[in-house]
Amino acid sequence: MSATQQASIGNALPFGQADAAFRQFWDQGETIMHSLNQWNAEFARFVGERMSRNAQAFGRMAECCRMSDVLDAEAQWVRDAFEDYARESSHLIEANQKLVAAWIGGGTAENGETVKAEPAKAPAAVGV
Repeated sequence: MSATQQASIGNALPFGQADAAFRQFWDQGETIMHSLNQWNAEFARFVGERMSRNAQAFGRMAECCRMSDVLDAEAQWVRDAFEDYARESSHLIEANQKLVAAWIGGGTAENGETVKAEPAKAPAAVGV
């Protein structure tokens, strides 16, 4: 590419537009990081909760004196785990949707409103 072509490209994107493009890129990056942090926090909360409930269930099983009591405690543990995983999957699907929306330029605002991605505007050609 010649120096004239490079200068022409440099002039085609004035500082104001470059600043706006950078700001949009920066804001999108912040949205993505916020979404990732929310996803990680939700996942960590769930794992901690399940570990605690698993320990409680195993403690109840260890206290059983009859095999039928062990099987009842185990059946309750399986039911509780299934309900927890079903409930959590809906939370994680929602978090994943927000994350994907942030990656493609849209997302959900803090107030819950859907934010649509605006297509990037091409800079006006200067001197072409």
